[in-house]
Amino acid sequence: MEEPLERAEAGLPLDPFERVAADAADPVRPTELTRGAAALVDCAMPAYDRGPSEFPPLAASLPAAAEDGGADHVMLGNTYGYGPVDGPAVEDLPMAPTSVKGLVRARIWQDALAANEAGRVRVTEVRASDFLGAGAHSPFTLMVEPRR
Repeated sequence: MEEPLERAEAGLPLDPFERVAADAADPVRPTELTRGAAALVDCAMPAYDRGPSEFPPLAASLPAAAEDGGADHVMLGNTYGYGPVDGPAVEDLPMAPTSVKGLVRARIWQDALAANEAGRVRVTEVRASDFLGAGAHSPFTLMVEPRR
């Protein structure tokens, strides 16, 4: 039986992250926490019913934190900004939202993209159509029971 290779053996610390609790919508604290970081991985997601009201403060705070802190901004997004799509989802598919949530998500991406194109911050958005995990509701979670 082979011994598993641990990350520390490869020259990396076992836990390279410092965990900090902070309000992601705060206009100051995320910038303080981002200084010196290579990237800000932005997975902040309000509950679906609160998204239109809670996303704008996040969409102001977190990109500003990445920009001011000199970090790349990696955003977790979704496909709402596309609206109905009849063909394959491709990289240059235009934003064409038809819902309030879609309008909010499209605006967040367009603002981030403008900051990227202006050279203020490097931005990447990872778009997922379904989210998995505790409390997530999707066809997948209806068919698969979590491991206990």
